[in-house]
Amino acid sequence: MSQLEETFLDAWREHGIDIEPKRQFTIEGVCSEKDGRLLKFDFAFPEHRILIELDGFGYRGKGGGHQTQAGMEANYRKRRHAQLLGWRVIWYCSGCLKSKERLRDAIHEVMYLMADSGVVHAKRKVSSKFLRTKRSVP
Repeated sequence: MSQLEETFLDAWREHGIDIEPKRQFTIEGVCSEKDGRLLKFDFAFPEHRILIELDGFGYRGKGGGHQTQAGMEANYRKRRHAQLLGWRVIWYCSGCLKSKERLRDAIHEVMYLMADSGVVHAKRKVSSKFLRTKRSVP
């Protein structure tokens, strides 16, 4: 697990939410006519159809990583395919999560989507007033 993934997961747990995200979650995907493979996301809440991908910009894996043109195109195809299958995909870069306030906002965004899906597993509820007035998108 990357440092960014650990930071996100620690913040999630600190919020007292009693549902744990699935890590390194895969869905079947076909991103091109020749490419049948499993698409892996950093975190998922399958019962809510929510996928979370954290982009640290330092990753240089198969296909060049997140920073190259090929890597970015692969990420766009991956996101688009998941959305076509009915998943809601949230993509955060390291800068989006660099402060406690931004981490809190990200957690609240995920909780908002969970509430919107009709199933909430939170010990500490986020008020709808907060979600309407103070939620910021980094």
